[in-house]
Amino acid sequence: MTPANLTSNVYLVHLTLSKCSIVRVIEMDLPNLRHLDLSANDIEDINLNVFVNLVSLKLLSLAGNPLRSMWMAPSKGYQRSLRLLDLSFTQLKVFSSKPLSPFLTLQTLNLSHSSIEAIDEEGFDYVPGLVKLDMRG
Repeated sequence: MTPANLTSNVYLVHLTLSKCSIVRVIEMDLPNLRHLDLSANDIEDINLNVFVNLVSLKLLSLAGNPLRSMWMAPSKGYQRSLRLLDLSFTQLKVFSSKPLSPFLTLQTLNLSHSSIEAIDEEGFDYVPGLVKLDMRG
């Protein structure tokens, strides 16, 4: 099962697609989705635009993916509900907060046990509402 199988489902609130061998995530139209777990898949890079239209999303987990890069296309809008982003156990080498700038309400960021070797010069400037940062391990 992949996110493509679930487009336009207004009844989903919590969706776990962990360990489904997902390689690519597409845009979804799930207006009531609050919790999306895509952990332990095969996602190596991701365009964060695919989550902007998830207007109720509060928690997003990409933990345990071989994630090496993430980006956001310009002028795609803002996501105003995400509170927690889990990027733990990923393979990001250099962290940049710039792709997270459309997530205006992000408060908790988990980067624990990832492969981060450096944080770019902007640091966490693009996530001004960040309250909790986990970088253990």
